[in-house]
Amino acid sequence: MDKTTLTRNGKPLETRSQVRFRPESWNPETREITVSLGTGVDVLRYDWIRDAYYHERLSMDAAHIRLERLNSGAPFLAQHNDESLDALVGAFVPGTARVESGELIANVKLSASQRAADNVRDILDGIAGNTSVGYIVEAWERSDGDDGIEIRTAVDWTPYEGSVVCVPVDITGGIRSATTNINTLEGEKMEPKENAVVDQAAREAELKVAAEKAVAEYEARCSDIRVNGRKLGIDDKTIDGFVADRAVSADAAIRKMLDIRAEKDATDKHSGRVDILVDVSEKRRALVSNALEARANIATTPNREAIREFGGLSLVEIGRDLVGSEGRSMGRRELFKRMTSGDFPLILANLANKTAMARTAQSEEYRWFEKIFTREDYNDFKAHNTPWLGAASDLALVNEGVDYTQGSMTERNESSTAFKYGKDLPFTFEMFINDDLGAFTRAVDIFTEAGWRTASNLCAALFSGNQTMGDGTALFDNVAHRNTSTSDGAMTAARINELDQLCLNQYRLTPDATQERIGTSMRYMLFPASLKPIAKQFFAPVARATYATEIVAVNVPEENLLVVPSFTGTAYYGATGRPYAARFGFLRDDGGLVISQYADEAKDGLVYHGRLCFGCHINKWEDFAYNAGA
Repeated sequence: MDKTTLTRNGKPLETRSQVRFRPESWNPETREITVSLGTGVDVLRYDWIRDAYYHERLSMDAAHIRLERLNSGAPFLAQHNDESLDALVGAFVPGTARVESGELIANVKLSASQRAADNVRDILDGIAGNTSVGYIVEAWERSDGDDGIEIRTAVDWTPYEGSVVCVPVDITGGIRSATTNINTLEGEKMEPKENAVVDQAAREAELKVAAEKAVAEYEARCSDIRVNGRKLGIDDKTIDGFVADRAVSADAAIRKMLDIRAEKDATDKHSGRVDILVDVSEKRRALVSNALEARANIATTPNREAIREFGGLSLVEIGRDLVGSEGRSMGRRELFKRMTSGDFPLILANLANKTAMARTAQSEEYRWFEKIFTREDYNDFKAHNTPWLGAASDLALVNEGVDYTQGSMTERNESSTAFKYGKDLPFTFEMFINDDLGAFTRAVDIFTEAGWRTASNLCAALFSGNQTMGDGTALFDNVAHRNTSTSDGAMTAARINELDQLCLNQYRLTPDATQERIGTSMRYMLFPASLKPIAKQFFAPVARATYATEIVAVNVPEENLLVVPSFTGTAYYGATGRPYAARFGFLRDDGGLVISQYADEAKDGLVYHGRLCFGCHINKWEDFAYNAGA
């Protein structure tokens, strides 16, 4: 394999402990001790997305290591704890970090404070001799290893901090710990196996992933309850009750609905058949579902039993198994008709929704709005007014024994509505006979991408269409809202600074009708794809020579430079990113994109509705600025 540089879009903090103290170097007068930060030896990691191991290697070429942070006095901590001064053991001595004979060396000045005394004593006594280094990788190079396992070499990385740690995993090299921060390699997500989150950005990313997972689980729960309830002939009122009771899991709700059905069937003496269905049929259905997920390449943890039993079977053979002994003598047309009235539609619906969730994780380019819009789901399709409370009175001093005084607030309303968008997704008799499950999952994949593209376009249209605000004035208005550039033109440092000033100079009316400056700086920029190379040059760590005379006075991180796919022309925008400046949401019961079976006897096969109920609105003009471009 040719060596190729892989640049991570995010910059997570990694840790490893191919490091150690040099106790003979301790100087009690200066309180300094020398630490070896390692030789960059290989560490075996696991890529969960690609389902493969790889060797991680840190280059010890001095040209590949950014030593500025260590040489400016980076902290030396206990257990990578960056949230408490109690964990501060010392600091790297400025100017001492260097590479010697392929080994990264630095001096650490140990703290003389009482709070650090125990840790320092253990270090000097050789009890706490394991050290871990935290680092950020900017660029990777990959190649094939002699053992057939890929090698990923960090060829641009920054030692960020050092820590004394307790638990050695590698006796010869110290501790090797990992983090659950998301590492991005060429747009794909790769999650290390262990958890050692050490910076705020990683925590925020982890919380975002957890929130998306919770939404997906809630959506799957609602779907499972409704589909199973209708199959069992349970009335809608009872089904709605189980859906509304979030304390009841989908499995528990299904068991209760089976009990309800069993009671109804008791007079016909069929309760025993229902019990058998729970024990056998549901297990078979779960195995088939797991096998189809593995076949569609969306199973995160493939079920070996399911693959062993159903992995090599065609859809027709799986259908005969689901139908039972009667299926052996059925023709394919009759078998398909029997399957579409049994468990198979539910299995396909489950597969479709999991395929949609997998594609959602790959649609980041269309989900830019999640960074600057706040999610608030809609209860229905009616217009929803968002009363926006403006400036409140300043807090007054409350002396001992004195009552609080009553304040007041100004108020304005913004209104938004959710709308329904969708497509039909068929599973035909021909797909069944041709064993073409891929055609169905590809249709789901295309629908999911189209759904997120639709949401992206709707949010983008609020900017490009200059949404009318609750005060009857367009979002971008230089007189009423004072958020439009007075020097339209191509992107320059001066015009970027002007957008920031428009945000900083915004004000709100206080209850006594005076103006009070908000003073929030621009943290995001939005622009079409054609302006991406120019925008990135302005905010690059090392600017090009042509920009040497232009100074950008606002700091917009690289991940906050947002390319909006549907933007055309040369206009660009600034945003503060304050909470509730803009809103997006789904229908509350759906929680996102939903795929559900639709009964249509006229069609030769199954029909699924792919549905997106979505709304968006900008609430505060104060948090956005606009330049029309060249």
